[in-house]
Amino acid sequence: MKRVLSFGCLALSIVFLLAGCSRTAMENDTYFIGTWDGQNNNVLQLCADGTYELGTQSSGDRGTYKIKGETITFVSDVGNEYEHRLFLEKYVLRTAYDGEIPQTDKFSVTVRNEERNAGVVMEFSEDGTVTRQIYITNVSNQRISGKYTREEEKITCDFQIFGVFSFIVCDGVLYDAYELDADYVPPTQVPSATPTATGGA
Repeated sequence: MKRVLSFGCLALSIVFLLAGCSRTAMENDTYFIGTWDGQNNNVLQLCADGTYELGTQSSGDRGTYKIKGETITFVSDVGNEYEHRLFLEKYVLRTAYDGEIPQTDKFSVTVRNEERNAGVVMEFSEDGTVTRQIYITNVSNQRISGKYTREEEKITCDFQIFGVFSFIVCDGVLYDAYELDADYVPPTQVPSATPTATGGA
């Protein structure tokens, strides 16, 4: 009898597991807001029909996406394909930084995301201060300082006049991330003036 029950529980677990992995899109149109630039200019819309739109202050992207487990695969209309991770159903992890973040609230760690002649370097100190350096070799080098706090997986950096930046820690890795915003309302276009009637027949 125990063997039958165990087999039944195992079969039921497999069914639930397969059901969880079979989802390919969000149930409703969902907005995720980028939190790493201090301005919330990056808006990722995942639509229930399997399409997406990404809007930034200066550009945009659109195409289709599929969710399999925690992996979101995006295929843009111009044919580019890339993957992000859906974390805790409320973050889309975008860019990973090299370096390991401890599980403590305060820590002394330097993390970086660098490619060729450009990059971002963040230095966290145990006294709660943080610096963020963005550079392009021989072109520009900006360094800002502030304070950081941590609440579970989210690290919030307050750079005062430069803005509040939030990052997500997943498996010890720091990420730029889009965060679910259930209350986000997309900006509406100003309605055009109603044309006035002209003389007719």
